Amino acid sequence: MIGTPGQFDLVVLGTTQVARQTAEAAQGCGLKTKQINRSCEASAFLADPILAESEETVWSVIPAPGVGFRVDVIGGDGAKSFLTQRIAAEAVPIEIVVPFPGWALGGVMALGEGVRLVNRGKSARAILAGRGDAFWSGIASCLASGAVPTAVVCVDGGGASNDQVESTVRAELSGRHIPVYDDYRIIEAVGTDSVEGTLIAPNGTTWATPRALEADVIFVHDGLTWRDEIPRLLGAQMSFLSSGDGEAATCDAFGRTTVSGLYSIPREESRACALGTQVAKDAAEGTHWVTSNEFGAGDGDRLDVAKQPVWASELSDLPPDLQVCRFEPQTVGDLRKAIDAGAQDMNQLKQFTRMGMGVCQGRPCEEITARLMAQHLSVCRSDVGRWTMRPPLEMVDLSTLAGTFDYADIPIPRPAPL
Repeated sequence: MIGTPGQFDLVVLGTTQVARQTAEAAQGCGLKTKQINRSCEASAFLADPILAESEETVWSVIPAPGVGFRVDVIGGDGAKSFLTQRIAAEAVPIEIVVPFPGWALGGVMALGEGVRLVNRGKSARAILAGRGDAFWSGIASCLASGAVPTAVVCVDGGGASNDQVESTVRAELSGRHIPVYDDYRIIEAVGTDSVEGTLIAPNGTTWATPRALEADVIFVHDGLTWRDEIPRLLGAQMSFLSSGDGEAATCDAFGRTTVSGLYSIPREESRACALGTQVAKDAAEGTHWVTSNEFGAGDGDRLDVAKQPVWASELSDLPPDLQVCRFEPQTVGDLRKAIDAGAQDMNQLKQFTRMGMGVCQGRPCEEITARLMAQHLSVCRSDVGRWTMRPPLEMVDLSTLAGTFDYADIPIPRPAPL
């Protein structure tokens, strides 16, 4: 086993208690283990996140021949790397925001990102809009941080499966005299460069006069999609979830992926200790895992058109001039023109339009774009594939990677002969 400083038997990449328990179980079995918190904009929706902010940001994971993997991080003391024989990685939730007119204005953001700003002490007149169980959990996090929203716009009218959270949040909103607009939707964010307000209207109506609400920021949540980013980056076999809400690495019963030394952390807390113990057992036995041909195609590897989240059915109504990504200026019409010009999968669409090449790396807009493409081609979501993942996993300043240096210390190479 690796025992020198900066080298580990296992690096756990995750944010929840499940990830922590996996690390503790492996450490208890004698493995030199390090956990790195991978916080994300949607961490407010994770069950029992262990840290509000990440102390070290993982920006790259690559194979390290003869060792296993190299994990590159940025921390308070600059850039550094860790070598590890094994990695256990947790899927991250990506928040979905269905585009609407004005959504690219400054001040419009996903609810999870808004909660993080509130946790940093940022306050403003906020309107919270969204649907589903996670929406009410996000509002609860927002209220717990001391924020007082101007209004809440509930797109689906409530009735979340976790009605205890919803009822508790509704009671608190009522006690603070914060209005809740059930079965309403945002039809436009209003402002010049940044948000000054929003227009909302009842669902299913075109005749109703929109209601104007003043706001400095709008936090929106239309759903979550799950991404196993580390396995995907390292080329593990992936499967679309049959529930239609993301993807996962194809694993055996012990969490082992098709990449030797790479494990996928389960979402269930009851399986965390078992995974940590299994990693230690594999290390002791020198197991080098299974290969991709020992796995099946994976349950849900091909998604039926009918298996889609609620928000996906609304994409066909988006106007052609609506911008799809906040960081790249492509519109719904631009995507459809590119598809008609011959783009048949997500990577071809990326080459045609630059979608997925903004500073967001396509995380928020990938699933929206894929569903739009599948609808236009009349194919299944899984038929259009995914964008190829590349580092960096997070935004990193080049100055941070370069560190401190003196130009005089950089050797000047001899000029090439003419």
